Amino acid sequence: MILSEHYECPERENLTEIAYPTDPRAPMSVQSPPFDWRLHASIPWLFSKRAGAFDGLDWANRWLGGYASVQAALRPLVKRRRGMIRKGPAHRGRSGPLHLLDVGAGGGDLAARLVRWADGQGAPMEVTALDANPHAVRHARAALDRRLPAYLRARVRVEEGDALALPFASDQFDAATALLVMHHFDAPAATDLLREMDRVSARGLVVSDLHRHAAAYFGVKALAKLRPGASAMFAHDAPLSVRRGYRRPELRALADRAGLPDAQIRWRWAFRWVVSTVAGRTLQV
Repeated sequence: MILSEHYECPERENLTEIAYPTDPRAPMSVQSPPFDWRLHASIPWLFSKRAGAFDGLDWANRWLGGYASVQAALRPLVKRRRGMIRKGPAHRGRSGPLHLLDVGAGGGDLAARLVRWADGQGAPMEVTALDANPHAVRHARAALDRRLPAYLRARVRVEEGDALALPFASDQFDAATALLVMHHFDAPAATDLLREMDRVSARGLVVSDLHRHAAAYFGVKALAKLRPGASAMFAHDAPLSVRRGYRRPELRALADRAGLPDAQIRWRWAFRWVVSTVAGRTLQV
């Protein structure tokens, strides 16, 4: 059964019947094609299944370096803003909260993590969490209402929008982030994603995603089986996501095509590549 046929049968519940276009026997040098994320917005039943994987993603990002990789890349920006705040009234015009855009925000977990972290660092941050899926937007709003105290919840806005045509003005944000988003896009779309994130961020972008590697593939398969309570969707999606990830030379080519010669590409545990332009830019905030 091909994917489009399955979409015509929303009552079907077994997601393993979806014929994802990937061959598990293919070598890791071959990148599996991405799943068409645009279809999610029109398939509520599929999102209801995928929403169950958010807990698995949060766990993976906490324990396998996803959140840490983004925070490390943003640290120079946060540190500089904290310094401006401490200098007092003379720098009042540049000592307000940082404004950050999180693209492909999903359940809003990264946004929640970042506002807590920045607040603890003494550099308040306001985050706009963007997702193309209206079901994800509603889910994130409700989850953030439950998880964040009121003063931090007020610093997170959740909006619906297209990652490849961001509905924001140029340089509207200090920085833009995308965690586990790029592997959903083929090379031309991934290039557009980088261009759009760069357009709206005055101080740089941070993209953290999976390293396509055999150790990562088999490791995440084992974790999905061994971790108590792991959802079937997470167990199914996680290995496929690794196969859709990019390698360093591919990321360098994407950054160059997007006009980002200053992009730094660094490997972070566990099997993640981080593309960032934050550290390489003058941080006069």
